[in-house]
Amino acid sequence: MSPPSSPSPPPTLLSSSLTSTTYSILLQLLSRSLTFALNQVLLRFTTPEVLGTASIQLDLLLNTVFFLSREGVRGAVLRSAPSSSSSSKESTHNLLFLPLPLGMLLSALLIPLYLNTLPSAPPPGLYTAVALYALAILLELLAEPLKVRTLAALDYKLRASVEGTAIVLKTLATLGALWVGGAWGGVVAYGVGQAVYSGTLLVRYGWVWARREGRWRRLLPRRIEGQPAFPPTQLRLAWALTLQSSVKQFLTEGDKLIVSRLSTLSDQGGYAIADNYGSLLARILFQPLEESSRIYFSRSPSSPTTHLPLLHLLLHTQALALLLAPALLSPYTTPLLRLIAPRFAHTSAPLLLRTYTLHLPIMFLNGTSEAYLQSTASPPQLARASKALLLWSAVFAGTAYVLRTDPSGVLLASSVNLACRAAYSIAYIARRFPSILSWREVGVHPAVVVVAALGAWAVRWSEGRYEAVGAGAGRALLEHVGVGAVAGLVCLGTIALCEGRWYMRKVALLKASASDKRTE
Repeated sequence: MSPPSSPSPPPTLLSSSLTSTTYSILLQLLSRSLTFALNQVLLRFTTPEVLGTASIQLDLLLNTVFFLSREGVRGAVLRSAPSSSSSSKESTHNLLFLPLPLGMLLSALLIPLYLNTLPSAPPPGLYTAVALYALAILLELLAEPLKVRTLAALDYKLRASVEGTAIVLKTLATLGALWVGGAWGGVVAYGVGQAVYSGTLLVRYGWVWARREGRWRRLLPRRIEGQPAFPPTQLRLAWALTLQSSVKQFLTEGDKLIVSRLSTLSDQGGYAIADNYGSLLARILFQPLEESSRIYFSRSPSSPTTHLPLLHLLLHTQALALLLAPALLSPYTTPLLRLIAPRFAHTSAPLLLRTYTLHLPIMFLNGTSEAYLQSTASPPQLARASKALLLWSAVFAGTAYVLRTDPSGVLLASSVNLACRAAYSIAYIARRFPSILSWREVGVHPAVVVVAALGAWAVRWSEGRYEAVGAGAGRALLEHVGVGAVAGLVCLGTIALCEGRWYMRKVALLKASASDKRTE
């Protein structure tokens, strides 16, 4: 008779974070694939002016309201340890509703300001689109408490299901509005899609959580007798994170802000194309990694055994990305644009995409290092980080002013800003873990550097040959792509040979720390 099997241990925070990353990557892959297909259709029916208005100006407005109203509260709630106290749980529940009035106040301030800065002849349907975006802000902020509860519960299947459904419906609604509205529906179609997306989040999250709670009234704010409506500690942390977010928003979206103020709508359309295509990898891979890292660092004890292996893995991978992406990918931006958006091949978009090959690895480095700082820093440390962000704001503004005549210069200024922020966050990590910057841990093997340099020379020689033969020559394009493929495979093979054991050792340490945590 076989012995009774012991119950399987609960999933560790590490495994939950890996599951989160997997679902988030799949969700972003679905989202960006549909967005890519949508943009290909829209490019056939809309002008660069309409695309610039929707993808630069209206998205900037939407993201600014969301970022300033909810990021601080979301970060404070996700950082807090689960409490067994009923009153503490209810006050934390009430805190989740704070982004709603904040977002409404910001909308009331920013939307009129945006409308007052419009040119004398705005694109057709712009006012209707702005009204739809305002509705989307309201609906999504109503859904925010339920989304944060889903993130805190590590219920990534629910998030993937809800947001995946919302993305599909958004795509269909945008295409339908474009089909029905014709020329007038260009910018309005984006507003319709955004409103449908936000409404779907509210309905789906609301339906699931109302069933879990038994009554939908339990989802509303609650009165607590003899207790403050909001937990004071979390409220102070939320305020500190919100102050930092206000500066981060300017730094994160500063390039779009400058482009929207200084460039024509046509140039903004070209910038939108480069941003949509250039940031695909960031949204599919980097954003899920950043979100999962933030949760893992927030919920796990800050010790060398739990955090150092993951930090080493991230920083070393980012060093490889900083080496390989500009070296191997930049010569293929112009051929790519000629294939997917030939109307924009003679604008600034090819140069912008080329600049993105450097911008993206720096964005990756800043995202995860800043996630660690925000997940582990105390309110006084966050206040000092906010002051440093003010300095980086001045650096960004000065660099952008010097390079303002070229949209790629504005993107380079954004890269400088991200590099400064990453350096500050890594310095914060190094003060906690002095061994983090050991060359053995984050440095790239010399053989990989040599092979990457040879690959960079090969793809640039191939690019020159491709341009000399003629952009329309299919055989030259295939040969150019073939050279890049061979160079990339050789670089990957060299990494596997020279650094494979290092990666295996770090993954084993990470698993061991998770196992130790499970047995405690």
